[in-house]
Amino acid sequence: MITYQITISYGYDIHELKVSQADLKKIQAGNSIRISGQGFSVEGNWIQDTWCFSCAGLNSLEVEGEDGFQIFAGLISDAVISEL
Repeated sequence: MITYQITISYGYDIHELKVSQADLKKIQAGNSIRISGQGFSVEGNWIQDTWCFSCAGLNSLEVEGEDGFQIFAGLISDAVISEL
């Protein structure tokens, strides 16, 4: 099974999400799709992240923490997509 990594840079850090080939095809087709990320640590606390593709408009990308904190807001084209 082919897996892809989507990477965004948001100023002082980078954030990554692993997706399947099927999910990547949906994202590239402009489908509105929400995916839970792998989570990350902030000052010793584990935060669940959610990636929302084309939810705020075609080709938009928003990443939020479980506390509602917006990590990233931009376009899918702002991300780097690489095959793992």
